[in-house]
Amino acid sequence: MIDNLDASDSLLRLLVADGLKHWSSQALVGAAQDKSAIVRTAAARELHARPDVDAILEKIIPLISSKSAYVREISAFVLGQLGTPTMPRRKDSYPYLIELLSDDDEDVRAAAAAGIGHLSYEKMPKVAEVRLIALKDDKSKKVRASVAYALGNSSGARDALNALKSLSKDRHSAPYARLGLDILEERGSKSHKAGSKAAIRKKG
Repeated sequence: MIDNLDASDSLLRLLVADGLKHWSSQALVGAAQDKSAIVRTAAARELHARPDVDAILEKIIPLISSKSAYVREISAFVLGQLGTPTMPRRKDSYPYLIELLSDDDEDVRAAAAAGIGHLSYEKMPKVAEVRLIALKDDKSKKVRASVAYALGNSSGARDALNALKSLSKDRHSAPYARLGLDILEERGSKSHKAGSKAAIRKKG
């Protein structure tokens, strides 16, 4: 599983995160496959911010086929935020994350869904949105929560809204679903205002 705690929460996490800053990206990819959740998560977070995005992507892609679920999970975690903050290779990452949405392991599916949500801060591909909506009733509460988070960056089409409304009634995904609905509502309001201003300028 991915270690969700911030490095500052413990001396061990702080030491690991600080130490990995001096590692090469190639060595970090190796560390991202470590059996320790603390080590591999810290390595993945360091990879997120590295500038050699193309080289990292090339090394991460083969790992999505690993026999180890935790390696597939961390691969999704890396792909979902690689090249932060601009994530320049997100178009290349989407197909692999969409593939991992069908993984047998719930942690892998959850990481893939969350990764798609991160990559879609500007626009979510239709195929990704459709696949996420199909997971709204997933048996895993982790997956449902990640789907709710990700759909906050969806198109806001009827099916996506209905999925979020459904997820808002699930106690495990409700906080993320409500946040997603708020984000979509705010985005829709901004688009409406922008359209109104453009119409006024055109009339003028």
